Amino acid sequence: MEQTHFTDDSALVSEYSIMQDENLFPHRNRAQFAMLPFISDKVRQSDKKRFINVFEAGFGSGFTTKLLLGVDPRICVTAVDYSEEMFKQGIVTLEQLASQNGGKVETHNNVAFYSDKGQKRVEYLHMGLEESLDQVFNKPRFDGFASGYCLHSFTPEQRENIFRGISRILVPGGFYANGDRYAYDDEQEHQKALQENNKGYEVLLEAGLPHLYKEWIEHSAQDDTHRFTHAEQQRLLETNGFTKGKMIFRDCLAATFVAQKLDR
Repeated sequence: MEQTHFTDDSALVSEYSIMQDENLFPHRNRAQFAMLPFISDKVRQSDKKRFINVFEAGFGSGFTTKLLLGVDPRICVTAVDYSEEMFKQGIVTLEQLASQNGGKVETHNNVAFYSDKGQKRVEYLHMGLEESLDQVFNKPRFDGFASGYCLHSFTPEQRENIFRGISRILVPGGFYANGDRYAYDDEQEHQKALQENNKGYEVLLEAGLPHLYKEWIEHSAQDDTHRFTHAEQQRLLETNGFTKGKMIFRDCLAATFVAQKLDR
């Protein structure tokens, strides 16, 4: 069993931004949007803090990062992604933000920074998630964790290690928010949702993109070999010092889980 990270020569990477096209996929991003009220509420509870530091797993093209920054001007995001192509696309998004807000982007080897009004608000690292949690960010320094469509791509064994790392880097009371592909625990429900999910990719055929349709169907089948289920999510949270996870959104395979690290 292997994780289903995209390879940089895949069309899924080079044309990843199409998945944020609201005309083609009007519901795909709802799992990420569903995180925002929860995160906003947690940020409001931190009124005494000057900055809210959030760790993001798998920044991809930068879509979720932009959502996080829009929640509150105090939010600063540190994010990692193993893909060189995604790192390049992420920098393009940061440059767009800088152009819109009068900010500044700096790049140094495998790191990119976005600053707004003199404050560093985003740090992108071209680095694997497990490596970053094990070797770089291994102390409680973040107020929250957020991610969109990343954790499901790892194997259950990898997720065991990842959630230990997430717990390790969050301060007591830190929040967890993940909008992702979640399998159903019930096999019949899961197969129904899987068929519905794959049927949704047919819009790519209608848009004249059969190569993307083929790759997404194949990728979906690979994801299904190491399903990230509701039960696994709950267990990983509770065994790593979090409150019981709450599913605040579910549509087909897309779902959003939130939780909070216990004060202990």
